[in-house]
Amino acid sequence: MKKFILIVEDDDTTANLISKIFTAIFKCKVAIVDTNEQALKLIKKEKPILITSDIYHPGGTGIELFRFIRNNKKTENIPFIIISGNVTPEQELKLFRSGIEGVFKKPFTIESLAIKIKKYITPNVETDDFLIDLNMERADLDYKELIDFSMKKNRAALAKDVIAMYNSGGGAIIIGIAETKPGIFTKLGIDNNQIPNYEITKLNDALYPYLKETISISSKTHIKDDKTYIIIKIPSITETLAMSQCDNKEAKLFKGRIYYRTESARCCEARDSYVVTKIIERIVNYKIQKIINPV
Repeated sequence: MKKFILIVEDDDTTANLISKIFTAIFKCKVAIVDTNEQALKLIKKEKPILITSDIYHPGGTGIELFRFIRNNKKTENIPFIIISGNVTPEQELKLFRSGIEGVFKKPFTIESLAIKIKKYITPNVETDDFLIDLNMERADLDYKELIDFSMKKNRAALAKDVIAMYNSGGGAIIIGIAETKPGIFTKLGIDNNQIPNYEITKLNDALYPYLKETISISSKTHIKDDKTYIIIKIPSITETLAMSQCDNKEAKLFKGRIYYRTESARCCEARDSYVVTKIIERIVNYKIQKIINPV
């Protein structure tokens, strides 16, 4: 019998992403509702092994639902995770003191959520398997078949992707997966003779001419279903945003401009104050966390 997960979320985009993580990767049964009343009716019929909820939705809040779950002996042991773009530091602290299992602020990375929730479903599964199996690109996840580093345009294009992903909160680029049709991804893997091309020193050499700031990327091979992939991890922005230090017109990469990744997996130039504000917020949040947790 499939494990049952309950998602309480009134934003379709977020609900569909979380649902895909549970169904495509963890093979779980999922129900999506957008009110506390609907959630409680479902819980009476079938006890979920995990509940995720946003904070603000019709008919109450996620915090009220969490308190009800915790104060009921029949449901008090159900793990509960808040996923919201509107959680305040005070709310987050109170939730953790109340025993909540996790609080994720939107936008969140697929990997960070998968790491947290897998302990309740399949704790021994490799997290990198999730990224390969998701079959959906996002701001924090990009698939590529191969990269020909002999071409300057391709090196610049990768640098643009790294810069944009770094400014957008980090993520992963997986080599060995081709987009055969728009939105359709095929797992091809790479040949063993291609692996040395993605060794971290060679990657840094390819990116160095373009990166104004040092971005500590990592690279590793990952074998799944007898196929080899390269997983390049890009960290989240820290104390300063990243920009290119030279132009490449073919890759549409220009010196001094700010790039970011959209939720539809496009690499774009930041041209409005909202996007720039979000990038600055990430820098500020990093500095605040560094003060709170200096180690």
